[in-house]
Amino acid sequence: MVLCECGERAVIVIDGKPLCRRHFEEWLEGAVVNELEKFVKKNDVLAIAVSGGKDSVTLLNIVHRWGGARFFAILVDEGIKGYRDRTRAFLERFCRERGIELHVYGFKKEFGKTLDEFIRVRDDRSLNMQACTICGTFRRYLLNRYARELGATKILFAHNLDDEVQTFLMNLFTGNLGQMSRKGELVGVIESDMFVQRFKPMIRIPERANTVYALLNFPDLPGEECPYLKESVRYRIRRLLLEMESRNPGSKKRMLNVYLNRILPVLKRNASGFHGRLRKCEVCGEPSSRKICKACEIRRLLQRS
Repeated sequence: MVLCECGERAVIVIDGKPLCRRHFEEWLEGAVVNELEKFVKKNDVLAIAVSGGKDSVTLLNIVHRWGGARFFAILVDEGIKGYRDRTRAFLERFCRERGIELHVYGFKKEFGKTLDEFIRVRDDRSLNMQACTICGTFRRYLLNRYARELGATKILFAHNLDDEVQTFLMNLFTGNLGQMSRKGELVGVIESDMFVQRFKPMIRIPERANTVYALLNFPDLPGEECPYLKESVRYRIRRLLLEMESRNPGSKKRMLNVYLNRILPVLKRNASGFHGRLRKCEVCGEPSSRKICKACEIRRLLQRS
């Protein structure tokens, strides 16, 4: 049996240090609260992007316990049968029991079809488009639009260390310096009243830490992964990183530190060369770097008769 330095049974090992439940929860919650207190201003209103998974529920729980700013939760229901309906039910119960304000917006109402229905259209027409591209574009669109309309000054995403390193490698492999320059704790390099600033207070927390925290605190949390995950580039990058980490422990943390401390500052200083002029989409009026935003472009393609 591995023991914490206090003599209690350890539930996890972080950076080579065994931690019992109490010391582990103090470490994780303290790390997230430090980020919140570093970047959240006195008059900020926080919109927490939630999915009902381990990461977003952990973040929502910590922000709720922290109580340092006004906040509410936003769930985008993509309409994935057997997956989103279960996580939505859990999240609605979670928020109701804690008195947390929850707003839900769905693909079906906003775009005319669920993600499942969009995927059937894609497959019928043999379109070369990943489910994650459709889903991610529409989710970001709705989160920004409704967070802004609800008065939020920051949208909090529960992206963890693993997510951030995966995204870094995905952008590196595709040579997308523009996307790469917009990452970090505070996302984005273009200031606009139309964009709600995105904030990721958990990017230094390993995914497995959130998994352990959720198992300890939310035992009835649905454990299924999105059924479309395996067709994504992220899934393959994730498997690659897991193998690297098993062979070279600490690889992901070292990669994140190099990216945040060495690469990202250079990219942000040169960001003007990676981004076009911000304008309003000619179809929906939402912010876009092109005449027609990506969400409207995808919607037109998938809804074309």
